[in-house]
Parts: sequence; structure tokens; C-alpha cells
Amino acid sequence: LYYASEGGIGLARSDDGVTFTKSPNPVLTRDPSIAWETTPPSAPSVAVLPDGRFRMLYAAGVFIGEAESADGVAWRRLDADPSTPAIDPVLGPGPGVDPAALAPGEKPPFDTGEVGDPCLVPRLTVEGRLHFRVLYTGWDAPPGTPGRQSTIGFAARYGDAGPLSRQRAPVYAAGRQESSPSLVELPFGVMLYVQQDRLVDSKTSYSAVAAALSPATLRLDHPEGFADGP
Repeated sequence: LYYASEGGIGLARSDDGVTFTKSPNPVLTRDPSIAWETTPPSAPSVAVLPDGRFRMLYAAGVFIGEAESADGVAWRRLDADPSTPAIDPVLGPGPGVDPAALAPGEKPPFDTGEVGDPCLVPRLTVEGRLHFRVLYTGWDAPPGTPGRQSTIGFAARYGDAGPLSRQRAPVYAAGRQESSPSLVELPFGVMLYVQQDRLVDSKTSYSAVAAALSPATLRLDHPEGFADGP
């Protein structure tokens, strides 16, 4: 279990998925030499590649970075653009657009202020190509901006290195400050879980977990009651 703390990204282990023991030290902390890492790494998403290597995407500042490990404990950052002397993130805020340049009814980019909360879902295509798929939270304004909005975006690349290419339109937008996407692939489709506001009335809301299903033509049976135990 990889988790965020004030000191960076921590690691906890469990034999049963219920009781976890923390490692004494964080596995990834802020690197002051990296200009875009203005905050400690957070929001880790870790996957094991087909060759057994561990790969992590993490949020720092208003960017998403990438790191690699052979054992899941010792991590090294990966440079998305080796042609520059600095270590570059794999994804940053999208470029701004002059509202006057938008066509009638066209919405402005949704992630020009910050990107974070990566959810890494790698796969091998039928041709055997490694395909990195990443869901993420995009904010339309920098942190601290009053009234800024968030939604869920998608970015991807082929191969195990380099920057991610974003999809211009969000993949999930409910207008409820959705964030923290998590993807579960099932035999019949894909379930997306997100955190978003649940409106009680015009003055009251609370944070809840929402779900979405793809393809959108599928219909699920009515959910059963909660189990009496785990």
C-alpha cells in the first residue's frame, strides 16, 4: 500500500489486506533540485509492468511525475524529456486558450491550472505494445483560486518512457468537483470510481464516492444489500 503523508510517499505491507505495517521511512520524498516539485510527492499510483518492474506516477506541485523501482522500495525518478538537463514531469497543466478563439458552444480546456491524482492502468495491446493509460484530476485554475473546478481527464502513451499525450475533452464531468479517479476493469466492462460532492440542498453538500460504467450502453442489476462482514 502506497500512501501520501507530510513527508512524501510511504509504504505499508500486509499479509491479509486488513492489518498493515508501515515501513519506517518514506520511499519517495521531495527533491529540491526539481523545480516543479514544489510540494512533497503525493497521490501515488503504482503498477507492475509485464517484465516485473514497478512504475509509479505521483503528484507534486501542479504536475505529475514518474518513478521506477525494481523492488517497490527503492525508487528513481524518470525524465520525460531527456533532451533537457532537468528532470521533466510526464504531465503538466494544459495550455491556456483565449476565450475569443473558442467556437460558439466550445468549452475551454479543463486542466489549465493543475493536474494530479493519477491512476495508472498499463496494458499490452494485441500487437504486444506497452500502452500506458492514465486517468487524472484536472483543475481549471491554480491552487487557491476561488471557485476553481475539477474534472477527470485521460492521457496515454505507447512505450515505457516519455511524456503523456492528453485527451482534450474530459472523460467524466459531473460538475461536482470530481477527483481521485480509480479504475476497475471487469469482464463485462470498466467501472470508474471518483470522489465528488453530493448535494443535499442548495446550501449543503458532502464528499462522496460516485461510480460510472463503460461502455455507457451497459446496465447493471440493482445493487444488493450491504454484507454483514468483510
